[in-house]
Amino acid sequence: MNFDNNSNLNPCQAMFNILKPFASQSHVYRHLYAWQGTAIVQRAIAPTQRGRVKFQGTYWFARCLDGQVFNPGMPVQVVGREELTLLVMAAVA
Repeated sequence: MNFDNNSNLNPCQAMFNILKPFASQSHVYRHLYAWQGTAIVQRAIAPTQRGRVKFQGTYWFARCLDGQVFNPGMPVQVVGREELTLLVMAAVA
């Protein structure tokens, strides 16, 4: 398996790409990718404070994984979920 294709991705995205061949068209595959995509910040997110985002038409609490501050209106990349809180990082341009 070639891991070089994952060098430009964040660790979560690289992990999903590695697992993809083993889980395609299965419940595992759908579950892994259900919590990925772009969200819009509704309430500021800081490294030590969760905020709120709108993701797939629903409002969620969100926590930043990479220590950045996100202000309302900014797009963020959803990379996972921890209970009822989405895990976000800076959106890639």
